[in-house]
Amino acid sequence: MPAAGGGGGCCGEEAAKTPDSIVKEYLPKLTETLLEILSEEPFNGMGTLLIPNSSGFKYKSEKLLTSILAFTLRVLGGPLLQKRKILIEKPKTDIKSGDSFDITVKCGKHAFMKQEAHRPRRIFICLVNVTDGSMYMQEGDPNEPMVETKFKVMPLPSGSYNFRAYVCSGDG
Repeated sequence: MPAAGGGGGCCGEEAAKTPDSIVKEYLPKLTETLLEILSEEPFNGMGTLLIPNSSGFKYKSEKLLTSILAFTLRVLGGPLLQKRKILIEKPKTDIKSGDSFDITVKCGKHAFMKQEAHRPRRIFICLVNVTDGSMYMQEGDPNEPMVETKFKVMPLPSGSYNFRAYVCSGDG
């Protein structure tokens, strides 16, 4: 009895597709779509979703991001690889209380990383403000050896800042 979802795999027919192979085929695109959603309003730069007639819905953006990426890696079966060196540059001038400021994230490809057969179509550079739980995301060019991204960070009422950066793609 032939497998469902494709041809029998003989006589020049297309090999049968299993449910697992279909999921693995479309999961990178789904992951890219989820990352794109997180990079847009109302998520980008916010740790709280504003809901009319309420105080809002607070969420942990970094946990949401890492959960999506961990799920993708688990399903695709690949290891977590650090493919780029990430550097976060703090502002060169003092920050006045209440003023927004720029943070630059530089991501350079490691020279020892082999070229992959499947190259990601898109990458996203993520800057997480650990202090308030907000996350900023921008799309980058996966073919560039060095990607430099500037993020406009919203001010906190007081206190210090703590940042973490990620480079993400549809394959984790």
